[in-house]
Amino acid sequence: MTDERRDEERIPLNLEARWEGISHGARVSDISVDGCYIDTITTAVSVGELLSFEIKLPGGEWLPLRGEVTHTTPNIGFGLCFTFLTDEEQRLIAQLNAI
Repeated sequence: MTDERRDEERIPLNLEARWEGISHGARVSDISVDGCYIDTITTAVSVGELLSFEIKLPGGEWLPLRGEVTHTTPNIGFGLCFTFLTDEEQRLIAQLNAI
């Protein structure tokens, strides 16, 4: 059983993700305005770490985001809680949930 503390339901999707220092592919597998899960075998992140990253939107543009790592699973991925979302970032994420 996991310790779920989400206020918003995360919607499953499959978007490319990238950040500095990543050496293997990464995908966002679920997202809400609260956070996301990133599938990657590169889990050289630590719980509590602040991470700046980008996700590739369906239209091809990259959306820069910031989040705090909430948990990691070695060779599988990690969860993030978004920090400092602008109104525009919230709107774009909400649009993803409507797809």
